[in-house]
Amino acid sequence: LAVVDRQLRHLAKGHTAPHKVFADARFLLTRFESNNELHRAMQQAFGKVFGDRLAQHPIEMTRAVEQSGRFLSSIYETDYRDMTRETWRRARASFDQAYEEFKGHLITAWDTI
Repeated sequence: LAVVDRQLRHLAKGHTAPHKVFADARFLLTRFESNNELHRAMQQAFGKVFGDRLAQHPIEMTRAVEQSGRFLSSIYETDYRDMTRETWRRARASFDQAYEEFKGHLITAWDTI
């Protein structure tokens, strides 16, 4: 984590190789279980290292997420009829929130390029 933090500070100062330019970098927690004490502790630790670069909306671990990984498909490709409606909704909500956050940062960064 210290190496990544150092690289982010390096990027923030504008020090990059001539062929690479980063307008933004974010870190997203996946398979996150909010009721798991270890996951919450890791989220806090990552927050201390990455600050506002850590995405506010992690991808929650749900049965739908487990299945999508097993079948190598995204939650958007998973057939909602293969699980309970609530499981599918919860998984979609998690991805949709993360995507909206990502999209906001992408649009902001795109405007600076």
